[in-house]
Amino acid sequence: MTTDRQKVCKCGANVAEFLSDIRILEGNLKIAKVENSSIYIPAFKSSVNSIFRGINKIEDDCSIDANQIKWSHASLYDKVEKIEAIKDPKKFDESRADMIRDLDTLTYGVVQKVKDCSK
Repeated sequence: MTTDRQKVCKCGANVAEFLSDIRILEGNLKIAKVENSSIYIPAFKSSVNSIFRGINKIEDDCSIDANQIKWSHASLYDKVEKIEAIKDPKKFDESRADMIRDLDTLTYGVVQKVKDCSK
């Protein structure tokens, strides 16, 4: 049986890893251009998968309900699938900006849920 301290540390470590995964994807989105997007698509997909695993770990270890957050994540995954086919630089940039806003929403949602569970 884990102690309360171990549970808190595990929860915190998972949140830190989740936030790191978010920043990695955000960084890749900021530097990707339509001309080199094929290089970044696998990294986008890998990051989105890591983010989903992170949400599940946080939900389990922090004892929060993350169903709403998971729906936001599903939207992000769909956008990664769609950005792969975009060839117009303006639309690509708009899609990147939209995905970065989604990452901010995911970050806020997880952080808020973890804060709420401590009250």
